[in-house]
This record gives sequence, structure tokens and C-alpha cells, in this order.
Amino acid sequence: MIVPRAEPDRSPPQGAGEAVSALDRHRPALLRYVRVLGADAVTAEDLVQEALVVALERGGFDASSPAGVFAFLRAAARNRWLHHARRRVTRREVEHADEVWDRHCEDDGDDYLLALRRCVEALPEQSRRLLAATYGDGLGRADVGRAFGKSEHGIKSALRRLRAHLHDCIERRRRSGA
Repeated sequence: MIVPRAEPDRSPPQGAGEAVSALDRHRPALLRYVRVLGADAVTAEDLVQEALVVALERGGFDASSPAGVFAFLRAAARNRWLHHARRRVTRREVEHADEVWDRHCEDDGDDYLLALRRCVEALPEQSRRLLAATYGDGLGRADVGRAFGKSEHGIKSALRRLRAHLHDCIERRRRSGA
């Protein structure tokens, strides 16, 4: 005989109604905040909902202080946005890499890789170390900047110039067959 499983009790805990109501009052301001961070309307709704769920599950804020509640919600939404943005950036980079592959690597990409290696070898030592720290070691711009005595913006600009130089070098080598 098959006995149906009992459904879990999904009713909110005692007093949760007031907590939900108190948290929900911050929804419009939280939505505006997440939109200012750069989220589209649908993503903003999702992130705000997740922040409200975090607040209900974890607590950790002074419920008697509206400013404290909003500060907690804002931090939760910001963390959710950063997590979302990291995933999106990675996806964008993968899509860009796929486009490069499709455009330049008709076969197995060996000629492209060989050209890249030769171009990197021809770079000055400092540039090779910058590439190794950023892409080989996976350090962020702030850490690389500290190691190289430059600002994050300086590292970003240097990497942009290096990528453009490598792109041009690879294209020249592939056209010349060298």
C-alpha cells in the first residue's frame, strides 16, 4: 500500500506576517537602489525578492530601526547583485571567446595559439608579468596594481593596450604565415 507523504508545513512562523510587512515597506526603495546598480527591471525584482528572503531567514538586523532594516536589505541586495554580475561577466567572456574562435580558428586553432605565444614572447618582461599575474594567477586589478605600484585604472588601461597590441600582432602573424 502506498502512503502519500505529508506535505511540509509551509505556513510562515508565528509573527512572520509583521516581519514580512515591515520588510515589504522597503521594497520600492530597494528596487530603486538595485536599478541604480545597473539591474534591469526583471533582475531587480528577483534580487529584491532574494534580499527579502535572506532577511526573513537570517535576521541579523535591528527590526526596531527602519534605517537598520534598510541597511541590511541594501547589503543583501548588493551582494546578490555582485554575485549575479560576476556570473554575467563570465558568461559574456565565454561568448566573446566563442566568437573569436568561430572567427579565427576554423580548424583546431593551432595557428592562432602559435601566433599568440610568439606575440607574448616578444613582449617586454614587465608586460609578460602583468599578463601572467592577471590571467595566469587570476589576480584582480587591485591586487595586480599593488604588486606593480599602479592604480586599478592604470592596470585596466595597461591591459586594454596589451590586448589591443596582441590582437594586432596575432593578425599580422597569421596574415604573414609566420
